[in-house]
Amino acid sequence: MTQKPPKVSIAKAGGGILRALGDLCLLLLLLGAAGAGGYWFGTIQRMAPVQLVGPGTPGAKSEAPNAVSSTTPKHTSEPKVENPAEEEQPEETATPTPPPVASKKHGKKYWVVSSGSDYIGYAIKVNVNDQDVDNFFAPGKAVDITRMLKKGDNSVTFNAQELEAKFNAHKGDESKKLTLTLVSGPTIQENFKPSDVVLTYQRNAGQTENDTQTLHFTKSN
Repeated sequence: MTQKPPKVSIAKAGGGILRALGDLCLLLLLLGAAGAGGYWFGTIQRMAPVQLVGPGTPGAKSEAPNAVSSTTPKHTSEPKVENPAEEEQPEETATPTPPPVASKKHGKKYWVVSSGSDYIGYAIKVNVNDQDVDNFFAPGKAVDITRMLKKGDNSVTFNAQELEAKFNAHKGDESKKLTLTLVSGPTIQENFKPSDVVLTYQRNAGQTENDTQTLHFTKSN
């Protein structure tokens, strides 16, 4: 007589499979949660700022050599400046300069000018109102004396001193003259009119003695 295999209930077998699948899903969820928690914890720890404390604090760890703080940059050496003049300077704001204002002319100008011949053997010193002006040796020199003058009477002294013979290239020739002229006009210039001449002093190469003369003129204003 043949023995028949026992019958397995289909409902019972289906329930076992469902429980196995449920346990597998729970295990996968636990593994995923553990992995995510570990990843989150490690990330937060890496991103957390390092707090530095003073040396000697209980429980504090000494800073590792060559460690760089994440909050405060640390420089191993100060930048060296080769030339202080080359350091960047603050930019200056350019201020426009107003155009110069033309000065007004006040009255006449007075000046002493030399003309005539060179090397006549004399140096002529000029003094105005007891103030030294200059020495004149040759033609072509003009000196402004306006500031030395005053309203009314003014004195001009010419002191001619004979020089060594080597400074007289025209010895004995009275036609070679050095003339000093006091001129008045609106501006100091070489080409003046005869009417602008106030007074004149002259020496020639034929004269051999020193000479001093004081001349006067009146300034109206």
